[in-house]
Amino acid sequence: MTSDEWNSIGEIARQRAIYNAFSPLQRQNLWIEKFKRALPFFANEDEKSHLKSLLFAIEDNLQWFEDNNNDSQRNSFDLFFYKWNDYAKNTLNWNSNTLYALIGTPENISHAALNDYTVNSLQNVRLSKTRSEDGYGNVCDCGDNSQYYFTCPGVDGFTCEIEYNNPCRQTQHGCGSLWRDACWGKCKKPKITSL
Repeated sequence: MTSDEWNSIGEIARQRAIYNAFSPLQRQNLWIEKFKRALPFFANEDEKSHLKSLLFAIEDNLQWFEDNNNDSQRNSFDLFFYKWNDYAKNTLNWNSNTLYALIGTPENISHAALNDYTVNSLQNVRLSKTRSEDGYGNVCDCGDNSQYYFTCPGVDGFTCEIEYNNPCRQTQHGCGSLWRDACWGKCKKPKITSL
């Protein structure tokens, strides 16, 4: 399946299921294609250079997309993304929407999407169909525990929770930076109580 075919699906639950069935090389290629397409949207040389550093790291690290990494490989990935995100936030002043549009989903982006992608993506996740409607069941859509990655598609105010009375179906990949982490919960906005 090509990047264009995967992106044309347009339904995140189905895309996540297909991504989980991909080989490590297919996952890697999906991200490589995404970043090659995103580079022209960045006119600033510092931003372009930062995105290229991520592209080169992805090209050099097929093991990031393998199912069973050892602790050393995971630590290498986490350290790279800690530094990469820190530079993006503190030096380039990228907001969580931009970061999510880049590394929180393998979906292609447009220049306009860099500013409003997160809200649209979360709405798509929350409006996903029921088991009887889409055939994918109650698929989990969040799960990463790290503050440096994305738990609920990068949107402030949402938390990843386990619904014990209606547990979602966990996936091995599809959450976190580069969709490297397992999804184990559902995104929920805390209920606001009146005083």
